[in-house]
Amino acid sequence: MLLIGDRYTETISLLYTKTHFHFPGLTDILDFRQHVLPNRFESIRLLSIDWEPNPFFIVSTSKMRVDTWNTISQMKCLQQFRVFIKTLCILPDSTAALFMKQNLRKVKGLQKFELVVTRDQFAVWDGFLDADMEVKLVINTEATGESSFRPLPAAASMVRAY
Repeated sequence: MLLIGDRYTETISLLYTKTHFHFPGLTDILDFRQHVLPNRFESIRLLSIDWEPNPFFIVSTSKMRVDTWNTISQMKCLQQFRVFIKTLCILPDSTAALFMKQNLRKVKGLQKFELVVTRDQFAVWDGFLDADMEVKLVINTEATGESSFRPLPAAASMVRAY
C-alpha cells in the first residue's frame, strides 16, 4: 500500500500540470473546481472549453458566467487556453457579443489564447477582436461539416445581458 501512495504523491502534480483539460461547457469548470484541491486546480496549464454563446444563456446565468471568467482569469499557472465556438447564436456586433468581448479581455498573460471558430463562422467573427486583445481568432481546421449559424430575429437581439 505504501508503494501506491508514493506513486500517487510523485505523479499527482504531473496529472494537473501536463494534462489538457477540456470542458464541454463554459460553466463546467466551476463544478470541476469544487471537487479538486485549490493548489491542484491552480496548477492546470492547458485548458479548453466548448462554448455556445447564446444571449438567453447570458441573461439567465450572468453571475455564473462572470464567476467562470473570473475563475479562468485567476488561474495562476494557465499557459494555453482555447475557446471553441460550437454554434453561433449571437452576432459579433450585438450587446451579448460585447459582453463576451469584456470577458475575453479578463484573461491575460498566456502563451496561447485562441477563440476557435469553424471555417464558415470565420467571416462573421473576422474583425470582432480588437488589436489590443491577447486572444487570437483561429479557424478550426479539424472541424467537419457546417456549424450551426443561427442569427436571432431582430426582436430577440433586444435582450440585454445585464
